[in-house]
Amino acid sequence: MLVFLPVLCLVLFYGLLRLPVPDESTILYEGWRISTGQVPYRDFFDFIWPGSFFLGAMIIKLLGQPSIIGFRLVALFALVGCAAITFDMGRRFLPKRWLAWLAVFLWITYVPEFFKFHHHIISQFMGMLAIWFLFQHVSVTSRKPGKNLILSGVLTGATLLTVQSVGGLLCLALTLFVGGYHWHTETKHPWKTALKALAIFWAPIMLMVCLLLAYLGFQGALADFWYDTYVWLWEGYSQATFHTYFAEGFANIVGYIRRGLWHPEHLYQAVRLTLQGVLPVLGFVWLLDKALRLMGLDLIRNSQPASRYSQQDWQVLAVWFGGMGLLLASFSYPTSELVAYHGWLIYLLAIIALVNLFRHFKIPRVLEYRVILVTVMLLCVGVTLKVNQSFSAVLSPRIPSYGTLEQSLVGGGSSNENELINLIESVHAHTQPGDGVFMYNLAPEFYFLVNRQNPLRYQYLIANYSTSAQIEEAAADLEKKRPKVVVYNHLDEFYYTYDYRFKDFRDKDFHLLPIQDVIQQLYYPVFQGEKYSVFALRAVSPALQKSSP
Repeated sequence: MLVFLPVLCLVLFYGLLRLPVPDESTILYEGWRISTGQVPYRDFFDFIWPGSFFLGAMIIKLLGQPSIIGFRLVALFALVGCAAITFDMGRRFLPKRWLAWLAVFLWITYVPEFFKFHHHIISQFMGMLAIWFLFQHVSVTSRKPGKNLILSGVLTGATLLTVQSVGGLLCLALTLFVGGYHWHTETKHPWKTALKALAIFWAPIMLMVCLLLAYLGFQGALADFWYDTYVWLWEGYSQATFHTYFAEGFANIVGYIRRGLWHPEHLYQAVRLTLQGVLPVLGFVWLLDKALRLMGLDLIRNSQPASRYSQQDWQVLAVWFGGMGLLLASFSYPTSELVAYHGWLIYLLAIIALVNLFRHFKIPRVLEYRVILVTVMLLCVGVTLKVNQSFSAVLSPRIPSYGTLEQSLVGGGSSNENELINLIESVHAHTQPGDGVFMYNLAPEFYFLVNRQNPLRYQYLIANYSTSAQIEEAAADLEKKRPKVVVYNHLDEFYYTYDYRFKDFRDKDFHLLPIQDVIQQLYYPVFQGEKYSVFALRAVSPALQKSSP
């Protein structure tokens, strides 16, 4: 305990006070905009449904001001909930309780940034709760639709309102399960019972969607909602996002293995990323085999429908349908964090599959203990790396934050932190609270740090990701509203050079020419650093130029 408590405090300190990363900061900043009276989609662009924005706005309203610790504590609560659900399901299927704990810690070591107020963490928690209530529904003696089915529907609807891809696939998966379960277990009126159960399950989902659409329609945001969350996904998002989990994903795995073998210093990372991609597939294959065997028995047996499957069979199928809904929502290459974000049940199922394989092939206990030892060693290395990362970050310079309850945040220990600190101090000192500041390509956390608002509709703009029409719209808005300061963080240079999603655009021009034209016309450069370029409105006093970093 003398070692564990300081380590836990160190990791918690870093996790709760770490500078928000782009995806997280986008959600947080949009919650901030809603808390000031703005309407999603009408006043700012985003392509996911608004559940996480509204949750962020509620936290800000409760605390009176944005708080990174407040956001992260909510995320921590969601993660603890996911861990509890994973453990509760694992102890029912695994022969020993410590294996269920292993599934929990396996996930923790796979997500490098698990302390994040992230739409995928929030949706994962609500989705797992929906599956857990459905699991409870099939675990009781009575097969009549009850409160567990209603709660499962409510939480599935909440998942849909947070991330439409996750919620939509979960709706489909659980609908198939609910209908099939009640049709199979009812002997007198199977179709009537199944339809009644589906109506009970879908009623809260439809109510929540109708309330959202009514709100957006009343605010005049329905057309923008349709474009942002559906049309743009095909016009912009899909151009730089690949869903090739099984194709290019396994080519990546081979590359990681080779890199680990030839470069021992990368061995742990290679093993971790390889397992991150392989284990979900193992869990999927095992449960697919289990489900097909059950369905095969169903076709062979001539018994009454109610006696075809045991209660544990239905529990397994509930986890399988729910887990597959979550896995398909993160159908990206194996190194993607999304696979791990939605991987709680899938990694649990992978452990169940390994246990069954050991039993089936009668693996000697000595080999079994060696596998366990290697697994524990990997977990220990993962925890050690997290502690080392936390310790390095705590020793790095504190980053001032003028827009949050916390006066300063912890950086990541990068070489650009001093440049960022000087930039924050300069922009905050030479702009007023009502002045607008625009940051692009992508760094919404900057608005928290300087306590200034973005007057434009877009939090992020990247060529071949944002459409030409969006870039033109942002340029026109920039020319019209003329924020006092524009900051360019050169993120597109990194994306086009290194990011896997932009591999097809390596030779294309990534500069946002309409934005650059407006900047050249109305602004003058005041600073050019390694990571940031700063421009001030020509009417602004040159004091900013003299004191820039």
